[in-house]
Amino acid sequence: YEAQSANSDYKGKGPDLLDSATPHGLCTLLYKLEKEQLLSAKSTAYLVNLMQHCQTGDRRIKAGFPKDWIVADKTGTGGQFNGINVAI
Repeated sequence: YEAQSANSDYKGKGPDLLDSATPHGLCTLLYKLEKEQLLSAKSTAYLVNLMQHCQTGDRRIKAGFPKDWIVADKTGTGGQFNGINVAI
């Protein structure tokens, strides 16, 4: 999904285009996930359930939403970035 890198070089490896995406690309991914165009209904439900129960993001994305909202997220922290997040 529209991979691009905003970073030029990381520890001599250069940009990793497979580990990045544009905002439009992420929106397209989430839209297709919601419409079950990427996974079966069962697999989509499984993935969203895993993301809803992710506890590592409780002080990241989830912290910005009211407690009664259902937030499905996947946090990540890499050597180059601190706090990579995806939420639906």
